[in-house]
Amino acid sequence: MRGKAVHAWIESRHRRTPQRPCEPDDVPGPSEAWQYEGWSLTGLQARLGIQMIGDHSLVCPLRDRPEDVEVQPERTVAVYDPDADTVVVAKTDLLYRVGGRWTLRETKTKRFPDEGDLLDQFPQLALAVLLARAGALPGNGDCAVEMERLTASGPVVTEIDTDAPDVVARARSVLEPYVAPWHADARFPAKAGKACEDCPFTRWCPDAAEGRGT
Repeated sequence: MRGKAVHAWIESRHRRTPQRPCEPDDVPGPSEAWQYEGWSLTGLQARLGIQMIGDHSLVCPLRDRPEDVEVQPERTVAVYDPDADTVVVAKTDLLYRVGGRWTLRETKTKRFPDEGDLLDQFPQLALAVLLARAGALPGNGDCAVEMERLTASGPVVTEIDTDAPDVVARARSVLEPYVAPWHADARFPAKAGKACEDCPFTRWCPDAAEGRGT
């Protein structure tokens, strides 16, 4: 919940017009309890969330940038996989351009920093690497990828080398368990879920009935 509240608040700051960088005091409050877009935080989580939002200002992509910087929060990217005959739809945290250089930045909150394999911890980061390599992101195949981690001990921004063969190979390895079923699936059955609850076509969908246990 804390992560979603922090993410929503930062996204709203990046959507401001005219655009401007996030500032250290540009935080919700009071520190003991606050809510934003339905996410309510109290006590330690509220204080930690405010700290993380304030820390973000230190590494905000708009900080010390020229006025012509372009930002696109929560941009949807759709890519067609011809081998699996599948459309992959991904929502990026933030795409921004400084000069002619585009960068995709993913942002996550973590209580404690972990120096393990970032691609393994965050599969969406592995997907970003492959999307960048495939030229599916702005920049004609030259889009940088960053991971911003907001932790209790401060912000950490790591740039991922999308040109490194070992990084690309690792990204493919991480995503393989997720995409392998696409290529093996010849039936394309519906996967009933929460969205089925108010779907007007449920009456004609046996998969939805099975998903409800009826």
